[in-house]
Amino acid sequence: KLSQGYDLEGSGKCVMEYANRLYALEAANYNINSNVIIPGVTMSDAWEKIAVRNGTTRDEYLSRFQSRIPMKEVIDSTDIGDTVKFLAGPGGGRFMTGLSLRVDAGLHLI
Repeated sequence: KLSQGYDLEGSGKCVMEYANRLYALEAANYNINSNVIIPGVTMSDAWEKIAVRNGTTRDEYLSRFQSRIPMKEVIDSTDIGDTVKFLAGPGGGRFMTGLSLRVDAGLHLI
């Protein structure tokens, strides 16, 4: 989905996703997987500073995002770590390569 004012960041992410696919093709020759994780709104200390600049609290500021996210949740670093663990561990992630995985509680759907 196109967002005005997001042209540089968005195009940079597209390049990263495409580069990952190229790396995955090359790395597959060595039985190495390459994937990209695309996190959504992620809980971090940075939100406190952003909220203060906008004259509100972190919780109030994040609730604006949370209400628009389909699963109504803001993810945290554990959610991203669990995805990495799945991809790097035995089993499920073994044959997954060249993927861009969205860990965003459905944010990419809107």
